[in-house]
Amino acid sequence: MKRFMALIVGIILCIFAFSLSGCSNTNFYKKEQNQKQLQEEIKSLQTECLDLIGQINELKDIKQRLMDNEEVSYVIELSISQIHYTLDVQEILKDPMNTITIPIEVSQEYYYNVKVGQTLNDDLRVGSLIFEGSWENYNVVVSSKQIVTKKIDPN
Repeated sequence: MKRFMALIVGIILCIFAFSLSGCSNTNFYKKEQNQKQLQEEIKSLQTECLDLIGQINELKDIKQRLMDNEEVSYVIELSISQIHYTLDVQEILKDPMNTITIPIEVSQEYYYNVKVGQTLNDDLRVGSLIFEGSWENYNVVVSSKQIVTKKIDPN
């Protein structure tokens, strides 16, 4: 019985000793090292962010200087086509062939409010319906957008 008790006490001491050795400082050291690496990375990212903010401000200054020396025009290109609702094949084929494109200078606000491909008008032509009995409409679509700059002559 004494041997059995001594054996159990020995096993418990061995387990206790192994568990204490598992609580070594290596895990703590690794966590501390990872934390230092993360702090260094954060500092480098903050520095990079400040550099990028500086570059953005420089580009804004350059843009403003260019805008002061140039006249800027905002141009949208409208594609206007007529659509016939008929069974006449000739009229249906003629519609896409007769599409016209017109560039129009617009305000800056309007330029940024419209999108390429946006339909501006596709209403039914009521006058043609009443007087000619034909179902047709004009389709007005924004086909492209451009910003055009013109150099201002200081003289």
